[in-house]
Amino acid sequence: MLTRKEINKEKLIPCHVITKTVGNVPVFSEKEDCFRFIFQMHAANIGKPGFNLRRKDIVQASKDLLAGKDIDFSLVKPEHSPLVNIISFALLKDHAHFILSANKEGGISKFISKVNLGFAKYFNMKNRRFGVLFNKPFKIAAVCGNKQLNVLACYVNIKSPLEVSDNLAEYPFSSFLDLFGNRNSRITISKAMAKQLGINFEKAEDYVQELKNNQSFFLE
Repeated sequence: MLTRKEINKEKLIPCHVITKTVGNVPVFSEKEDCFRFIFQMHAANIGKPGFNLRRKDIVQASKDLLAGKDIDFSLVKPEHSPLVNIISFALLKDHAHFILSANKEGGISKFISKVNLGFAKYFNMKNRRFGVLFNKPFKIAAVCGNKQLNVLACYVNIKSPLEVSDNLAEYPFSSFLDLFGNRNSRITISKAMAKQLGINFEKAEDYVQELKNNQSFFLE
């Protein structure tokens, strides 16, 4: 198994990442906060948010990104090529699950740092809160092989979101609809790229059963 230091140097290796709040603060209990985190994911991956953004504009931008639409150029200032490929994500009350692969050395660490810092600044200001919001370091483990990637994709996109929603088709704050539904968001990789990685959408039910039998490689 690769060490954290080794993972940080590698590129294009899928990794399971979890970032969790200090003291289990429920940062994803309100839709507005979820949309803000989604927007922060997009902005952090290619640069930074624009200046003097209004909350309602960010919410709408997030909805557009999830729907696969372009957003106004003033909302995000591009500064670099994407740090990571976002293969999967799910927002769950006090933590976020990701399956990420880095496009450059240290890409995952930089991406998570930018997402967490940007969201924490917004969340603390909104709630008149002070101090660190997310635990450090975040949890990360490399994915070993196609089978593990498929099972992990079901874990992140199906099992985990079921903790917060009984109807995955109506829960927008995960990549379930992108991988297993008809959504083509601007947040995650395309279905074509997911297939190239070895994710088998047709076998989702089989992998859900595998989830029940073997969860030894999942981060907790």
